Amino acid sequence: MTHSSLFLRSCLLLAFWFILGSSSAQKLAHVPGDLIIHTSSREALQEVLERASFQRGVPTRLRIIRPLAESSGIWLLHMDHTRANQRELLLSIRNMPGVIAAQYNHILEARSMPNDSSFSAQWQWNNTGQTGGKPGADISLPDAWELTTGGLTATGDTIVVAIVDDGVNLNHPDLAGNLWVNHKEIPGNGLDDDGNGYVDDRLGWNTTQGNDNVGVGGSHGTRVAGMIGARGNNQIGVTGVNWKVKMMIIRPISTVEATVIESYNYALTQRKRYNQSNGKEGAFVVSVNSSWGINYGKPEDAPLWCAFYDTMGVHGILNVAATANLDIDVDVQGDLPTACSSPFLISVTSTNHLDNKANAAYGLSTIDLGAPGQNVLTTSNNGSIGTTSGTSFASPTVAGIIGLLYSAPCDQIGPMAASDPAMTALHIKNALVTSVDTLSALMGKTLTGGRANAAGAVQQILDQCSSCPGPVSLLVAASEKDKAEITWKEPNGETKFFLRWRPAGNGPWTEVTNAKSPYQLTGLSKCTDYEVQVRTECSAENSVYYSKVFTTSGCCPAPASV
Repeated sequence: MTHSSLFLRSCLLLAFWFILGSSSAQKLAHVPGDLIIHTSSREALQEVLERASFQRGVPTRLRIIRPLAESSGIWLLHMDHTRANQRELLLSIRNMPGVIAAQYNHILEARSMPNDSSFSAQWQWNNTGQTGGKPGADISLPDAWELTTGGLTATGDTIVVAIVDDGVNLNHPDLAGNLWVNHKEIPGNGLDDDGNGYVDDRLGWNTTQGNDNVGVGGSHGTRVAGMIGARGNNQIGVTGVNWKVKMMIIRPISTVEATVIESYNYALTQRKRYNQSNGKEGAFVVSVNSSWGINYGKPEDAPLWCAFYDTMGVHGILNVAATANLDIDVDVQGDLPTACSSPFLISVTSTNHLDNKANAAYGLSTIDLGAPGQNVLTTSNNGSIGTTSGTSFASPTVAGIIGLLYSAPCDQIGPMAASDPAMTALHIKNALVTSVDTLSALMGKTLTGGRANAAGAVQQILDQCSSCPGPVSLLVAASEKDKAEITWKEPNGETKFFLRWRPAGNGPWTEVTNAKSPYQLTGLSKCTDYEVQVRTECSAENSVYYSKVFTTSGCCPAPASV
């Protein structure tokens, strides 16, 4: 199955769930008149605008506001809700040709519970009982730092964690050195210097203003950033999970759902460019933190939002979300986005210094794990430090651990991410969720029944890291409908490779021993998905398989609408 097919099927499935469950779903606040729509083509979008221009003889004044993720076909529309019925129009649009999904533009809320009390140490990283808590009720960061302190993959990729929040204090002495900068963009010249579709995005992106004004506000975002990457070992303030990491700041001023997709799309655009250019352009975004959401929200009400996590995951991005600051069962009562079912989404609840669950939501089938989030010490917007509480600060802890895992001293992580970003993202997630410290307070409350353990996760990555490095820069060129050329680079002088291929997803493998790059596949069927895997064969052991999925040419797509 192609990546686009995965996304379309996810959207269709979620749209189907919405139709079945809309009668019982709780009504969520939304922007009056706004509709978010996913269409199969621009032609389908235009047809929607024409068909929905009138409702019972009354002009709806439906119009395009802006693209939210143009390459994925997602748009923000607006209609005159004072003259036409918005719900009736939404239901009508869902049944139009070429419409994959349509929904309201829901209003979000921040997930913070600030507390102005002060503590003298960051118990969440190394709990010795200094706050009256339980020694060891932490994420074991000192042991993880014995192995890595973050920043780069073992093969030199600069690791980026994106933060979608209310901005950040750009001059905070503990954050300034770890903020991501788009060095290929010339600031303030009104041009898109790097050709990524964003003008003057030097410091990140402000989705509301359409510029890189991400440094105003930031009361919440500054605290979130400190959890992920406050500069370590610099003799001042506090430290984040990563001593060095690049934090990409994306600032949606407007707390509505449309800006969620726009914000995610900026991070996705940068990672796609990184993948496509072999690291010469864009940014190696490995995780995105979302410390906000909608209490009691239902995934069937937000099919585009939920499905976008699959889209990002295909390109290698894991998303981490904070669940509600309410003692509710998300499985039963719902929450957005933490009830979304994407394998590339990690939903986090909050724990305290006694390893108990804080006043936060839970869900045996929806919430993955816990992390410290109550009375944690982090950076504050006034340039100093302070304590704060909420799931808002548990989720960036996990997003930061993901960045730390990519920096593990394993030469295979970078090449794996280049060869198969989705597989690598799930590999990282697996290490995270299978290495938790099991807690009685979370058993039966979360999928893992535990709290994150950074040291255990890093060690698991190293335990699975082979001394036989895999092939580097695995690429597929399918220029002819019955042929494809497979190329790769030899790591560290290794020259023996095993190659296998088959139609994607099933059937026996065709195997090739002692394969050499470039290798020609012939006799393929036109317009068909294939998967190819290559591994290095060393004297003592073999590397893991490095994979690619590709589609042969010769497809004849049907018209967008008939």
